[in-house]
Amino acid sequence: MKILKYLIFTLIILVPINVNAAISVSCDGPAKINQRISCDIKTDVKISSFKSTLVVDSAVTYEGSVASTNFVQLSSGRNLNFQTANSSTYKEGLIAYLTINVPNTTKSSFTLSFTNIEYISLSGNKTQSNVSETVQIMTTTSKTTSTTKIITTQSATEKTFTVTLNPNNNSDNNEIMKCTTTGSNCKINLSNVNIPIKNGFTYNGWGNATTCTEGSKTSYTASGDATLYACWLNSGTDDPDNGETLYLQSLSVEGQELDFSKFKKEYDLVVLYEVENLIIIAAPAKEGVNVDLQETYPLQVGENTILIKLSDENQNTTTYTINAKRLKEGEEIRIPSTDATLKKIIIKGYDIDFKPNVFDYTLKVPSGTKSLDVKAIVNNEYADYKVSGNDNIYDGSIISIKVKPEIGDVINSYDIKIEVVKGIKDYLLYIVVGSVILIGIIALVIINQSKNQKKKNTKQNIAAIAPAKKVPTKMNKVQTPVVKPIPVPKPVPPQPAVASQVKPSEPKDTVEVLDL
Repeated sequence: MKILKYLIFTLIILVPINVNAAISVSCDGPAKINQRISCDIKTDVKISSFKSTLVVDSAVTYEGSVASTNFVQLSSGRNLNFQTANSSTYKEGLIAYLTINVPNTTKSSFTLSFTNIEYISLSGNKTQSNVSETVQIMTTTSKTTSTTKIITTQSATEKTFTVTLNPNNNSDNNEIMKCTTTGSNCKINLSNVNIPIKNGFTYNGWGNATTCTEGSKTSYTASGDATLYACWLNSGTDDPDNGETLYLQSLSVEGQELDFSKFKKEYDLVVLYEVENLIIIAAPAKEGVNVDLQETYPLQVGENTILIKLSDENQNTTTYTINAKRLKEGEEIRIPSTDATLKKIIIKGYDIDFKPNVFDYTLKVPSGTKSLDVKAIVNNEYADYKVSGNDNIYDGSIISIKVKPEIGDVINSYDIKIEVVKGIKDYLLYIVVGSVILIGIIALVIINQSKNQKKKNTKQNIAAIAPAKKVPTKMNKVQTPVVKPIPVPKPVPPQPAVASQVKPSEPKDTVEVLDL
Protein backbone atom coordinates (compact mmCIF):
# COMPACT_ATOMS: atom_id res chain seq x y z
CA MET A 1 0.00 0.00 0.00
CA LYS A 2 2.85 2.38 0.83
CA ILE A 3 4.48 1.65 -2.52
CA LEU A 4 1.22 2.47 -4.32
CA LYS A 5 1.02 5.82 -2.54
CA TYR A 6 4.55 6.68 -3.59
CA LEU A 7 3.76 5.78 -7.21
CA ILE A 8 0.66 8.01 -7.23
CA PHE A 9 2.70 10.87 -5.75
CA THR A 10 5.33 10.38 -8.45
CA LEU A 11 2.73 10.54 -11.23
CA ILE A 12 1.26 13.75 -9.81
CA ILE A 13 4.68 15.39 -9.91
CA LEU A 14 5.74 14.14 -13.31
CA VAL A 15 2.48 14.55 -15.25
CA PRO A 16 1.55 18.21 -15.92
CA ILE A 17 -1.95 19.30 -15.00
CA ASN A 18 -3.76 21.16 -17.80
CA VAL A 19 -5.78 24.20 -16.78
CA ASN A 20 -8.24 25.62 -19.27
CA ALA A 21 -7.20 29.23 -19.92
CA ALA A 22 -9.45 31.86 -21.40
CA ILE A 23 -9.39 33.25 -24.91
CA SER A 24 -8.18 36.85 -24.66
CA VAL A 25 -8.64 39.91 -26.87
CA SER A 26 -6.57 43.10 -26.92
CA CYS A 27 -6.81 46.21 -29.12
CA ASP A 28 -4.27 48.92 -29.83
CA GLY A 29 -5.26 52.26 -28.47
CA PRO A 30 -6.16 54.91 -27.95
CA ALA A 31 -7.77 55.10 -31.40
CA LYS A 32 -7.68 58.14 -33.66
CA ILE A 33 -10.52 59.53 -35.73
CA ASN A 34 -10.46 58.46 -39.39
CA GLN A 35 -7.82 55.82 -38.78
CA ARG A 36 -7.67 52.06 -38.29
CA ILE A 37 -6.57 50.00 -35.35
CA SER A 38 -5.88 46.29 -34.94
CA CYS A 39 -7.31 43.92 -32.33
CA ASP A 40 -5.56 40.63 -31.53
CA ILE A 41 -7.33 37.38 -30.59
CA LYS A 42 -5.04 35.11 -28.57
CA THR A 43 -5.17 31.78 -26.72
CA ASP A 44 -3.11 30.76 -23.70
CA VAL A 45 -3.59 27.04 -24.35
CA LYS A 46 -3.08 24.93 -27.44
CA ILE A 47 -6.23 24.73 -29.55
CA SER A 48 -7.18 23.44 -32.98
CA SER A 49 -10.37 25.47 -33.51
CA PHE A 50 -11.88 28.80 -32.41
CA LYS A 51 -15.39 30.10 -33.08
CA SER A 52 -17.20 33.21 -31.86
CA THR A 53 -19.72 35.85 -32.87
CA LEU A 54 -18.42 39.44 -33.02
CA VAL A 55 -20.66 42.27 -31.84
CA VAL A 56 -19.33 45.67 -32.99
CA ASP A 57 -20.15 49.06 -31.51
CA SER A 58 -22.09 51.25 -33.94
CA ALA A 59 -19.46 53.99 -33.49
CA VAL A 60 -16.89 52.05 -35.54
CA THR A 61 -16.72 49.89 -38.66
CA TYR A 62 -15.51 46.28 -38.71
CA GLU A 63 -13.48 45.81 -41.90
CA GLY A 64 -12.45 42.19 -41.60
CA SER A 65 -10.06 39.70 -40.05
CA VAL A 66 -6.78 38.02 -40.97
CA ALA A 67 -5.67 34.65 -39.58
CA SER A 68 -2.22 34.26 -38.07
CA THR A 69 0.31 31.91 -39.65
CA ASN A 70 -0.84 29.05 -37.39
CA PHE A 71 -4.53 29.16 -38.34
CA VAL A 72 -6.76 29.02 -41.41
CA GLN A 73 -9.63 31.50 -41.75
CA LEU A 74 -13.11 30.05 -42.30
CA SER A 75 -15.00 33.13 -41.06
CA SER A 76 -18.13 34.55 -42.63
CA GLY A 77 -18.61 38.21 -41.79
CA ARG A 78 -18.83 38.62 -38.03
CA ASN A 79 -19.14 34.87 -37.47
CA LEU A 80 -15.50 34.23 -36.66
CA ASN A 81 -14.12 30.77 -37.39
CA PHE A 82 -10.42 29.90 -37.33
CA GLN A 83 -8.92 26.40 -37.42
CA THR A 84 -5.51 24.85 -37.75
CA ALA A 85 -4.65 23.31 -41.11
CA ASN A 86 -4.89 19.85 -39.54
CA SER A 87 -7.46 19.00 -36.86
CA SER A 88 -4.82 16.97 -35.03
CA THR A 89 -2.52 20.01 -34.79
CA TYR A 90 -2.86 22.27 -31.75
CA LYS A 91 -1.40 25.78 -31.54
CA GLU A 92 -1.29 28.55 -28.95
CA GLY A 93 -0.61 32.28 -29.08
CA LEU A 94 -2.00 34.61 -31.75
CA ILE A 95 -5.13 33.36 -33.55
CA ALA A 96 -6.04 36.34 -35.77
CA TYR A 97 -6.06 40.11 -36.31
CA LEU A 98 -9.24 42.19 -36.59
CA THR A 99 -9.18 45.54 -38.40
CA ILE A 100 -11.44 48.27 -37.03
CA ASN A 101 -11.99 51.63 -38.77
CA VAL A 102 -12.78 54.61 -36.54
CA PRO A 103 -14.82 57.14 -38.52
CA ASN A 104 -15.70 60.66 -37.41
CA THR A 105 -17.66 60.11 -34.18
CA THR A 106 -18.53 62.03 -31.04
CA LYS A 107 -18.07 59.00 -28.82
CA SER A 108 -15.09 58.85 -26.49
CA SER A 109 -14.78 55.04 -26.65
CA PHE A 110 -16.14 51.94 -28.33
CA THR A 111 -16.57 48.30 -27.29
CA LEU A 112 -16.11 45.01 -29.12
CA SER A 113 -17.85 41.93 -27.69
CA PHE A 114 -17.13 38.28 -28.48
CA THR A 115 -20.07 35.97 -27.74
CA ASN A 116 -20.73 32.23 -28.12
CA ILE A 117 -17.04 31.43 -27.73
CA GLU A 118 -16.14 27.81 -28.52
CA TYR A 119 -12.74 26.20 -28.94
CA ILE A 120 -11.22 22.72 -29.09
CA SER A 121 -8.25 22.09 -26.82
CA LEU A 122 -6.24 18.97 -26.04
CA SER A 123 -8.77 18.09 -23.35
CA GLY A 124 -11.80 18.36 -25.68
CA ASN A 125 -14.52 20.85 -26.67
CA LYS A 126 -14.69 23.95 -24.49
CA THR A 127 -16.94 26.98 -24.13
CA GLN A 128 -16.22 30.32 -22.53
CA SER A 129 -18.20 33.28 -21.29
CA ASN A 130 -18.34 36.47 -23.36
CA VAL A 131 -15.24 38.64 -23.71
CA SER A 132 -15.34 42.43 -24.23
CA GLU A 133 -12.68 45.00 -25.08
CA THR A 134 -13.20 48.76 -24.66
CA VAL A 135 -10.96 51.18 -26.56
CA GLN A 136 -10.67 54.90 -25.91
CA ILE A 137 -11.05 57.27 -28.89
CA MET A 138 -8.61 60.18 -29.05
CA THR A 139 -10.30 63.43 -30.02
CA THR A 140 -8.62 65.99 -32.25
CA THR A 141 -8.00 68.25 -29.26
CA SER A 142 -6.25 65.57 -27.26
CA LYS A 143 -2.62 66.27 -26.38
CA THR A 144 -1.54 62.67 -26.07
CA THR A 145 1.36 61.61 -28.23
CA SER A 146 0.38 57.94 -28.53
CA THR A 147 0.71 56.54 -32.01
CA THR A 148 -2.04 54.45 -33.51
CA LYS A 149 -0.92 51.10 -34.84
CA ILE A 150 -2.38 50.07 -38.16
CA ILE A 151 -1.81 46.45 -39.09
CA THR A 152 -1.89 45.66 -42.77
CA THR A 153 -2.62 42.27 -44.21
CA GLN A 154 0.11 39.67 -44.01
CA SER A 155 0.31 38.91 -47.72
CA ALA A 156 1.20 40.97 -50.77
CA THR A 157 -2.37 40.82 -52.08
CA GLU A 158 -3.22 43.75 -54.32
CA LYS A 159 -5.76 46.13 -52.80
CA THR A 160 -7.86 48.85 -54.44
CA PHE A 161 -9.01 51.89 -52.44
CA THR A 162 -11.95 54.05 -53.54
CA VAL A 163 -12.02 57.78 -52.75
CA THR A 164 -15.28 59.64 -53.32
CA LEU A 165 -15.01 63.39 -54.08
CA ASN A 166 -18.14 65.10 -52.79
CA PRO A 167 -18.57 68.63 -54.28
CA ASN A 168 -20.25 69.66 -51.02
CA ASN A 169 -22.58 72.04 -52.92
CA ASN A 170 -25.95 70.31 -52.46
CA SER A 171 -25.55 68.34 -55.67
CA ASP A 172 -25.06 64.65 -56.39
CA ASN A 173 -22.15 65.11 -58.80
CA ASN A 174 -19.74 62.93 -56.86
CA GLU A 175 -16.52 61.96 -58.60
CA ILE A 176 -15.01 58.52 -57.90
CA MET A 177 -11.23 58.09 -57.76
CA LYS A 178 -9.38 54.78 -57.27
CA CYS A 179 -5.83 53.66 -56.61
CA THR A 180 -4.28 50.20 -56.30
CA THR A 181 -1.41 49.06 -54.07
CA THR A 182 0.19 45.95 -52.59
CA GLY A 183 1.29 47.97 -49.58
CA SER A 184 -0.68 49.84 -46.96
CA ASN A 185 -1.50 53.03 -48.91
CA CYS A 186 -1.57 54.65 -52.34
CA LYS A 187 -1.79 58.20 -53.69
CA ILE A 188 -4.71 59.90 -55.46
CA ASN A 189 -3.87 62.79 -57.83
CA LEU A 190 -6.22 65.73 -57.17
CA SER A 191 -4.63 68.26 -59.51
CA ASN A 192 -6.59 67.08 -62.57
CA VAL A 193 -10.06 66.61 -61.07
CA ASN A 194 -13.02 68.77 -62.04
CA ILE A 195 -13.20 71.85 -59.83
CA PRO A 196 -16.72 72.16 -58.37
CA ILE A 197 -18.72 75.39 -58.28
CA LYS A 198 -20.78 76.85 -55.46
CA ASN A 199 -22.49 80.23 -55.74
CA GLY A 200 -21.10 82.78 -53.31
CA PHE A 201 -18.14 80.59 -52.36
CA THR A 202 -14.57 80.04 -53.48
CA TYR A 203 -13.20 76.52 -53.93
CA ASN A 204 -10.15 75.86 -51.72
CA GLY A 205 -9.16 72.19 -52.05
CA TRP A 206 -10.44 68.88 -50.63
CA GLY A 207 -10.78 68.02 -46.93
CA ASN A 208 -12.18 65.35 -44.59
CA ALA A 209 -15.14 67.35 -43.26
CA THR A 210 -18.09 69.15 -44.83
CA THR A 211 -17.18 72.31 -42.88
CA CYS A 212 -13.57 72.52 -44.14
CA THR A 213 -12.32 75.86 -45.50
CA GLU A 214 -8.92 74.72 -46.72
CA GLY A 215 -7.74 71.41 -48.13
CA SER A 216 -5.36 69.72 -50.53
CA LYS A 217 -5.41 70.58 -54.23
CA THR A 218 -2.58 68.32 -55.33
CA SER A 219 -2.84 64.80 -53.86
CA TYR A 220 -4.37 62.58 -51.18
CA THR A 221 -2.79 59.47 -49.65
CA ALA A 222 -5.43 56.78 -49.20
CA SER A 223 -5.05 53.94 -46.70
CA GLY A 224 -8.61 52.75 -47.27
CA ASP A 225 -11.93 53.78 -48.79
CA ALA A 226 -12.69 57.42 -47.93
CA THR A 227 -14.81 60.44 -48.80
CA LEU A 228 -13.34 63.90 -49.38
CA TYR A 229 -15.38 67.10 -49.40
CA ALA A 230 -14.79 70.29 -51.34
CA CYS A 231 -13.64 73.07 -49.04
CA TRP A 232 -15.36 76.44 -49.50
CA LEU A 233 -14.63 80.00 -48.50
CA ASN A 234 -17.57 82.38 -48.26
CA SER A 235 -16.94 85.11 -50.81
CA GLY A 236 -18.95 87.58 -48.74
CA THR A 237 -17.17 87.15 -45.42
CA ASP A 238 -14.03 85.11 -45.97
CA ASP A 239 -12.88 86.66 -49.25
CA PRO A 240 -10.13 89.12 -48.32
CA ASP A 241 -10.97 91.43 -51.22
CA ASN A 242 -14.06 92.52 -49.29
CA GLY A 243 -12.39 92.74 -45.89
CA GLU A 244 -9.41 94.34 -44.19
CA THR A 245 -7.03 91.46 -44.88
CA LEU A 246 -4.73 92.00 -47.85
CA TYR A 247 -4.00 89.20 -50.30
CA LEU A 248 -1.74 88.50 -53.25
CA GLN A 249 -3.15 87.74 -56.65
CA SER A 250 -0.03 85.82 -57.66
CA LEU A 251 3.25 84.70 -56.16
CA SER A 252 6.07 82.90 -57.91
CA VAL A 253 9.79 82.17 -57.53
CA GLU A 254 11.91 82.29 -60.62
CA GLY A 255 13.16 78.81 -61.53
CA GLN A 256 11.20 77.12 -58.73
CA GLU A 257 7.73 75.55 -58.37
CA LEU A 258 5.37 77.04 -55.82
CA ASP A 259 1.83 75.76 -55.23
CA PHE A 260 0.27 79.18 -54.70
CA SER A 261 -3.09 80.06 -53.19
CA LYS A 262 -3.87 83.59 -52.14
CA PHE A 263 -5.36 82.20 -48.91
CA LYS A 264 -2.20 80.30 -48.05
CA LYS A 265 0.19 82.54 -46.13
CA GLU A 266 3.20 80.22 -45.65
CA TYR A 267 5.23 78.10 -48.10
CA ASP A 268 8.15 75.65 -47.88
CA LEU A 269 10.76 75.60 -50.61
CA VAL A 270 13.89 73.43 -51.03
CA VAL A 271 16.63 74.46 -53.49
CA LEU A 272 19.98 72.99 -54.51
CA TYR A 273 23.31 74.27 -53.26
CA GLU A 274 23.92 75.94 -56.63
CA VAL A 275 20.99 78.32 -56.04
CA GLU A 276 22.58 81.24 -54.22
CA ASN A 277 19.61 83.63 -54.30
CA LEU A 278 15.92 83.79 -55.16
CA ILE A 279 14.01 86.16 -57.39
CA ILE A 280 10.42 86.54 -56.22
CA ILE A 281 7.57 87.94 -58.31
CA ALA A 282 4.30 88.95 -56.60
CA ALA A 283 1.20 90.98 -57.48
CA PRO A 284 -1.52 92.24 -55.09
CA ALA A 285 -5.11 91.07 -55.43
CA LYS A 286 -6.43 94.64 -55.70
CA GLU A 287 -5.19 98.10 -56.50
CA GLY A 288 -3.80 100.34 -53.81
CA VAL A 289 -1.93 97.55 -52.04
CA ASN A 290 1.84 97.84 -51.81
CA VAL A 291 4.02 94.74 -51.98
CA ASP A 292 7.42 95.07 -50.31
CA LEU A 293 9.83 93.03 -52.43
CA GLN A 294 13.60 92.93 -52.82
CA GLU A 295 15.24 92.46 -56.18
CA THR A 296 16.92 89.28 -54.98
CA TYR A 297 16.99 87.31 -51.75
CA PRO A 298 20.45 85.86 -50.97
CA LEU A 299 20.43 82.36 -49.46
CA GLN A 300 22.75 80.75 -46.96
CA VAL A 301 23.16 76.97 -46.66
CA GLY A 302 20.39 75.72 -44.43
CA GLU A 303 17.16 77.44 -43.41
CA ASN A 304 16.18 80.89 -44.75
CA THR A 305 13.02 82.87 -43.99
CA ILE A 306 11.72 85.35 -46.56
CA LEU A 307 8.92 87.75 -45.57
CA ILE A 308 6.73 89.43 -48.19
CA LYS A 309 4.74 92.27 -46.64
CA LEU A 310 1.57 93.85 -48.03
CA SER A 311 0.20 97.19 -46.86
CA ASP A 312 -2.37 99.80 -47.87
CA GLU A 313 -3.19 103.41 -47.10
CA ASN A 314 -5.46 102.34 -44.23
CA GLN A 315 -2.48 100.81 -42.42
CA ASN A 316 -3.74 97.26 -43.04
CA THR A 317 -0.91 94.77 -43.38
CA THR A 318 -0.52 91.13 -44.34
CA THR A 319 2.64 89.00 -44.49
CA TYR A 320 3.38 86.01 -46.70
CA THR A 321 6.26 83.75 -45.61
CA ILE A 322 8.54 81.56 -47.71
CA ASN A 323 10.71 79.08 -45.76
CA ALA A 324 13.57 78.35 -48.16
CA LYS A 325 16.08 75.59 -47.42
CA ARG A 326 19.33 75.66 -49.37
CA LEU A 327 20.89 72.18 -49.48
CA LYS A 328 24.54 71.38 -48.85
CA GLU A 329 26.92 70.91 -51.75
CA GLY A 330 26.26 67.57 -53.45
CA GLU A 331 22.96 67.07 -51.62
CA GLU A 332 19.94 66.31 -53.81
CA ILE A 333 16.34 67.42 -53.55
CA ARG A 334 14.21 64.62 -52.24
CA ILE A 335 10.44 64.25 -51.94
CA PRO A 336 9.43 63.04 -48.45
CA SER A 337 8.23 59.44 -48.56
CA THR A 338 5.34 57.65 -46.88
CA ASP A 339 7.13 54.31 -47.29
CA ALA A 340 6.91 52.32 -44.03
CA THR A 341 8.34 48.99 -45.20
CA LEU A 342 11.52 47.12 -44.38
CA LYS A 343 14.17 45.95 -46.81
CA LYS A 344 15.50 43.23 -44.53
CA ILE A 345 15.26 41.76 -41.02
CA ILE A 346 18.51 40.48 -39.53
CA ILE A 347 18.39 38.10 -36.55
CA LYS A 348 21.83 36.96 -35.43
CA GLY A 349 22.16 33.16 -35.68
CA TYR A 350 18.90 32.69 -37.62
CA ASP A 351 17.77 32.81 -41.23
CA ILE A 352 14.39 34.30 -42.03
CA ASP A 353 12.68 34.18 -45.43
CA PHE A 354 11.86 37.89 -45.46
CA LYS A 355 9.63 39.72 -47.91
CA PRO A 356 8.79 43.44 -47.54
CA ASN A 357 5.05 42.89 -47.99
CA VAL A 358 4.78 39.89 -45.63
CA PHE A 359 4.16 41.02 -42.07
CA ASP A 360 3.88 37.77 -40.08
CA TYR A 361 6.68 35.28 -39.43
CA THR A 362 7.38 32.30 -37.16
CA LEU A 363 10.81 31.66 -35.65
CA LYS A 364 11.87 28.52 -33.76
CA VAL A 365 14.36 29.07 -30.95
CA PRO A 366 15.94 26.66 -28.43
CA SER A 367 14.67 26.50 -24.87
CA GLY A 368 16.23 29.03 -22.53
CA THR A 369 16.44 31.82 -25.13
CA LYS A 370 15.41 35.08 -23.46
CA SER A 371 16.17 37.63 -26.19
CA LEU A 372 17.48 37.88 -29.75
CA ASP A 373 19.80 40.23 -31.58
CA VAL A 374 17.29 41.84 -33.96
CA LYS A 375 18.10 44.54 -36.49
CA ALA A 376 16.18 45.91 -39.45
CA ILE A 377 16.98 47.81 -42.64
CA VAL A 378 14.28 50.25 -43.85
CA ASN A 379 13.53 50.84 -47.52
CA ASN A 380 13.41 54.59 -46.90
CA GLU A 381 16.46 55.71 -44.98
CA TYR A 382 14.45 58.51 -43.38
CA ALA A 383 11.88 56.11 -41.91
CA ASP A 384 12.28 54.91 -38.36
CA TYR A 385 11.63 51.58 -36.66
CA LYS A 386 11.31 50.25 -33.12
CA VAL A 387 11.64 46.67 -31.85
CA SER A 388 9.38 45.56 -28.98
CA GLY A 389 8.66 42.27 -27.20
CA ASN A 390 12.32 41.17 -27.25
CA ASP A 391 13.04 41.65 -23.54
CA ASN A 392 11.82 38.28 -22.25
CA ILE A 393 10.64 36.01 -25.03
CA TYR A 394 8.77 32.74 -24.45
CA ASP A 395 6.79 30.17 -26.40
CA GLY A 396 3.99 32.06 -28.16
CA SER A 397 5.40 35.55 -27.56
CA ILE A 398 5.68 38.01 -30.43
CA ILE A 399 8.56 40.32 -31.36
CA SER A 400 7.17 43.34 -33.24
CA ILE A 401 9.13 45.67 -35.50
CA LYS A 402 7.05 48.81 -36.03
CA VAL A 403 8.08 51.01 -38.94
CA LYS A 404 7.13 54.70 -38.90
CA PRO A 405 7.33 56.53 -42.24
CA GLU A 406 9.01 59.86 -42.81
CA ILE A 407 5.61 61.47 -43.32
CA GLY A 408 2.10 60.10 -42.76
CA ASP A 409 0.37 58.24 -39.96
CA VAL A 410 0.41 54.69 -41.34
CA ILE A 411 2.64 52.40 -39.25
CA ASN A 412 3.50 48.90 -40.44
CA SER A 413 4.18 46.15 -37.91
CA TYR A 414 6.31 43.12 -38.75
CA ASP A 415 5.46 40.44 -36.17
CA ILE A 416 7.70 37.45 -35.41
CA LYS A 417 6.02 34.71 -33.39
CA ILE A 418 8.36 32.69 -31.20
CA GLU A 419 8.13 28.89 -31.01
CA VAL A 420 10.35 27.35 -28.32
CA VAL A 421 11.81 23.97 -29.30
CA LYS A 422 12.26 21.84 -26.18
CA GLY A 423 15.28 19.57 -25.68
CA ILE A 424 16.49 17.13 -23.05
CA LYS A 425 17.40 19.99 -20.74
CA ASP A 426 13.72 20.92 -20.43
CA TYR A 427 12.91 17.48 -19.05
CA LEU A 428 16.05 17.19 -16.90
CA LEU A 429 14.24 18.28 -13.75
CA TYR A 430 11.50 15.69 -14.29
CA ILE A 431 14.13 13.04 -14.97
CA VAL A 432 16.11 13.91 -11.82
CA VAL A 433 13.03 14.11 -9.60
CA GLY A 434 11.62 10.91 -11.05
CA SER A 435 14.95 9.13 -10.62
CA VAL A 436 15.27 10.25 -6.99
CA ILE A 437 11.73 9.11 -6.22
CA LEU A 438 12.26 5.81 -8.03
CA ILE A 439 15.50 5.20 -6.11
CA GLY A 440 13.66 6.01 -2.88
CA ILE A 441 10.92 3.51 -3.70
CA ILE A 442 13.50 0.82 -4.54
CA ALA A 443 15.33 1.57 -1.27
CA LEU A 444 12.07 1.24 0.69
CA VAL A 445 11.34 -2.10 -0.99
CA ILE A 446 14.84 -3.37 -0.11
CA ILE A 447 14.52 -2.18 3.51
CA ASN A 448 11.11 -3.86 3.76
CA GLN A 449 12.49 -7.14 2.46
CA SER A 450 15.47 -6.92 4.85
CA LYS A 451 13.16 -6.40 7.83
CA ASN A 452 11.00 -9.37 6.83
CA GLN A 453 14.11 -11.57 6.45
CA LYS A 454 15.37 -10.57 9.90
CA LYS A 455 12.02 -11.51 11.46
CA LYS A 456 12.13 -14.88 9.75
CA ASN A 457 15.70 -15.54 10.90
CA THR A 458 14.81 -14.59 14.50
CA LYS A 459 11.97 -17.14 14.58
CA GLN A 460 14.26 -19.83 13.22
CA ASN A 461 16.91 -19.07 15.86
CA ILE A 462 14.36 -19.29 18.68
CA ALA A 463 13.13 -22.62 17.35
CA ALA A 464 16.70 -23.94 17.23
CA ILE A 465 17.46 -23.31 20.93
CA ALA A 466 14.11 -24.61 22.33
CA PRO A 467 13.77 -28.21 24.06
CA ALA A 468 13.46 -31.18 21.73
CA LYS A 469 10.13 -32.39 23.30
CA LYS A 470 7.31 -30.19 22.51
CA VAL A 471 5.30 -28.85 25.36
CA PRO A 472 1.73 -29.67 24.57
CA THR A 473 -0.37 -26.75 24.01
CA LYS A 474 -3.44 -28.63 25.23
CA MET A 475 -3.73 -30.90 28.32
CA ASN A 476 -4.16 -34.63 27.60
CA LYS A 477 -7.24 -36.19 29.06
CA VAL A 478 -6.50 -38.68 31.89
CA GLN A 479 -8.78 -41.77 31.84
CA THR A 480 -10.38 -42.49 35.20
CA PRO A 481 -10.61 -46.25 36.09
CA VAL A 482 -14.08 -47.74 36.28
CA VAL A 483 -15.08 -48.56 39.86
CA LYS A 484 -17.28 -51.64 40.14
CA PRO A 485 -19.97 -51.57 42.85
CA ILE A 486 -19.41 -53.78 45.96
CA PRO A 487 -22.15 -56.40 46.28
CA VAL A 488 -24.12 -56.19 49.52
CA PRO A 489 -25.37 -59.51 50.97
CA LYS A 490 -29.06 -59.89 51.28
CA PRO A 491 -30.31 -59.73 54.86
CA VAL A 492 -31.44 -62.97 56.39
CA PRO A 493 -35.05 -62.88 57.18
CA PRO A 494 -35.58 -63.01 60.95
CA GLN A 495 -36.63 -66.26 62.52
CA PRO A 496 -39.09 -66.44 65.31
CA ALA A 497 -37.13 -66.39 68.40
CA VAL A 498 -37.33 -69.08 71.09
CA ALA A 499 -36.26 -67.85 74.29
CA SER A 500 -34.69 -70.99 75.35
CA GLN A 501 -32.97 -71.72 72.23
CA VAL A 502 -31.52 -68.36 71.68
CA LYS A 503 -27.94 -68.04 72.50
CA PRO A 504 -26.11 -64.86 72.52
CA SER A 505 -24.09 -64.51 69.40
CA GLU A 506 -20.41 -64.25 69.48
CA PRO A 507 -18.72 -61.48 67.67
CA LYS A 508 -17.01 -62.53 64.50
CA ASP A 509 -14.46 -60.68 62.43
CA THR A 510 -15.90 -59.51 59.07
CA VAL A 511 -13.77 -58.91 56.06
CA GLU A 512 -15.07 -56.77 53.22
CA VAL A 513 -13.65 -57.64 49.87
CA LEU A 514 -13.40 -54.84 47.47
CA ASP A 515 -13.59 -55.82 43.95
CA LEU A 516 -11.27 -53.64 42.26
